[in-house]
Amino acid sequence: PRMLGLASVALAVLYLVTGLAALHGGRGDVPQARVLLGLAASFLTVAIPVQLGLHGITLAWAVEGVLLLWLSLRFQSALARLGGYGVLGLATMRLFARHLPLHRGAFDPVFNAGFATWMFVIAAMGVALLLTRETGADAGAPDRAIRPLLAAVALVLLFGVLTSETSGTFGQQAVRADRAGDLVAAQDARRVGGLAVSVLWTVFATALLAAGLALRSHPLFYCAYGLFALTAGKVVFWDLSSFSLPYRMLAFLALAVLLTAGAYLNLRFRERLATREAA
Repeated sequence: PRMLGLASVALAVLYLVTGLAALHGGRGDVPQARVLLGLAASFLTVAIPVQLGLHGITLAWAVEGVLLLWLSLRFQSALARLGGYGVLGLATMRLFARHLPLHRGAFDPVFNAGFATWMFVIAAMGVALLLTRETGADAGAPDRAIRPLLAAVALVLLFGVLTSETSGTFGQQAVRADRAGDLVAAQDARRVGGLAVSVLWTVFATALLAAGLALRSHPLFYCAYGLFALTAGKVVFWDLSSFSLPYRMLAFLALAVLLTAGAYLNLRFRERLATREAA
């Protein structure tokens, strides 16, 4: 298998060099260069699983997807752009196939290979969205349909992995306390973990509101509204059920402040939208 991987890499390099030579030669044969560069990308995609390990495969596919998107813009190739989206899709599917559960044992919060791999792929999606932001306005480009889907997947993955990492961190503390026989500490860790997830959701919803304001995006605002409602329900009916009255009052006060901030952002969004429509 190693020799097969090396052979695939060698062929990828050969086709890459040949494609660049065809592009920068005297005739500047762009169609031929596109075919050769496409073959180079194909052989590289095949070589990655053979040569790299568990996390390396996922990371390499994410990088390759971004590079293909950049090359597609450089050479004005819609086919290469589809290939870039496809490789990013492979990296995303591999996250679910090989990187779940996020942690199979004890772990260091945030600074661990599993969390870093998920965040790297999500970041690659963000870079892809930035690279293709201009092409999405073209009605004939494939990006018009793919970019919204990519943005939605990136947001869902980010929300899920942050929630899982936060919950897992406090859950790990609770398990350690249980093993040590400290039931009070275990219960406190679970309580704090639930509130930490609620705080995370509130911050995430606020970020969605701010992004919706900056981009004038109705979907982002609607997602933020839904997440605020879900968080409020979780806090009221789940998190605070085991806390004393003073802590409940403080939690409700913090929730009221955040909801007020959300209402302010909503008002600003409607004002900006009205100004845009009037113009």
